[in-house]
Amino acid sequence: MLWTLFLSVCFASIQTGPIQGWDLRSQKNVDVAGATAARAVVFLSAKCPCSNSHVEHLNELQKNYPQIQFIGIHSNSDESKDDSVTYFTNRGINFPVLHDVGGKWADDLKALKTPHAYLLSPDGKVLFHGGVTSSNDANRAKEFFLKDALQALSENKEIEKKEARALGCAITRDGDNKDVWK
Repeated sequence: MLWTLFLSVCFASIQTGPIQGWDLRSQKNVDVAGATAARAVVFLSAKCPCSNSHVEHLNELQKNYPQIQFIGIHSNSDESKDDSVTYFTNRGINFPVLHDVGGKWADDLKALKTPHAYLLSPDGKVLFHGGVTSSNDANRAKEFFLKDALQALSENKEIEKKEARALGCAITRDGDNKDVWK
């Protein structure tokens, strides 16, 4: 219980820097910094079935909450550039998916799995973090954590569940495996 309280306090005070990088969808450098809106940042994978099962749900959320800036982050060092570009280009994701060089954003936000979602205030404070849903398969989910947080934020209400367990595939970092992007 104390550990959860400690983590909540730590995550509430994390600040993120500019979010800019190479978009796997458009294959161009993009800068999504300086947002005046809140951001939904979701760590995604080109090969994780859990991440894949949440794409349609995330597209629906992005459509239903246009005032929120959605950003995908790809941090897995063991997924090849070609496979990742092909996957994210063809998957129909409606928002940028930036390659996380060296897993910096994953490390800064302490992202563990794909999908792992963060709802950030315009000034970069973490308002929510954890699983997008209560299941590793979005079609079987009974709870929709990110959606609930987005709804509360859009209604100017307090987000009741500020963290939720992220279910999915572990993010592979440089130290875990050879980074095939180097």
